[in-house]
Amino acid sequence: MVRPVLYISSGSIKLGGILFGSGETAREKYIMDEVKQMRDADKKELFVYYAGVSRRDLGIIRRKIENNVNFDRIYFHQLSPATAANSGSGTLGLLYVREK
Repeated sequence: MVRPVLYISSGSIKLGGILFGSGETAREKYIMDEVKQMRDADKKELFVYYAGVSRRDLGIIRRKIENNVNFDRIYFHQLSPATAANSGSGTLGLLYVREK
């Protein structure tokens, strides 16, 4: 499975890379790549957006994040039907604010 990685910066969306492998392998790589970037994140809030991800997998995702970064609050939001239809099942996005 091939998964694009998109980044939002200054109001524009940029392709950050492509992940190869099973959905689970690609998701694991995405999470760990993002965790490395979260060193300069504002640790107050993390937003996890998803489509077609099971509750069990959401729990695994939460634990992976909490074991590496200490956010005060982590919010999980299901993507809207329109966005999910465009991005597909298994979509995952981690959104946070970077400290200046």
